[in-house]
Amino acid sequence: MYRLISLSITVSFILGGLFLGLLNPHFVKVDFFWQQFDWPLGVLMALMLVLGMALGALLIKLQVAQLRWRLAKQQRLAQKQADELVHLKKRLLEATQKKSTLEGVTSLVEVSGSHG
Repeated sequence: MYRLISLSITVSFILGGLFLGLLNPHFVKVDFFWQQFDWPLGVLMALMLVLGMALGALLIKLQVAQLRWRLAKQQRLAQKQADELVHLKKRLLEATQKKSTLEGVTSLVEVSGSHG
């Protein structure tokens, strides 16, 4: 499905660029400070479209990289908290077992002390 969508988008851009070039054959003067060019309008428009798409893709890639970094950081934090929670549950279980053992020993001492 992804390939079909990708192929259709690629074909539409190729056709759009072809029509852009065919319908805009006029030459346009491009003036930089140090040099001047006469280029076809369609070529310039297609070049600017490609440049804009490349810059947009670069910005999106940077944002995705930043979000992946944040996600990895949050996953590490969640794992650390999960480990801490397991540790605390073990400590609680040990404390509960010690308390029940001490209560059992205390009751045995009280029972044996009352008979004596």
